[in-house]
Amino acid sequence: MKTTLLFGLMLFLISGLCPLKAQKLEKVWEISDGLKTPESVLFDAERAIIYVSNINGNPTEKNGVGFISILNADGSMKEPEWVKNLNAPKGMAVYDG
Repeated sequence: MKTTLLFGLMLFLISGLCPLKAQKLEKVWEISDGLKTPESVLFDAERAIIYVSNINGNPTEKNGVGFISILNADGSMKEPEWVKNLNAPKGMAVYDG
């Protein structure tokens, strides 16, 4: 009896607290000019900029042509090759500001 009551109460709470609604996505902006095989993106909220790692070639090759771009928060290009001469950069993080 307790198990049935507990199960019914849990089902009631879950159905009442978690209504399912369809989510819609809306494209705000997009950019492709200046990017070469973009791999990772990191938004820096403190500076309101977006970092993008660009592999620029074979993702396993050490060719020194990869780079990091900086975009403004509105999607416009700020600095196409902020850091250059990288070997297929992947992953993004901000360390110590």
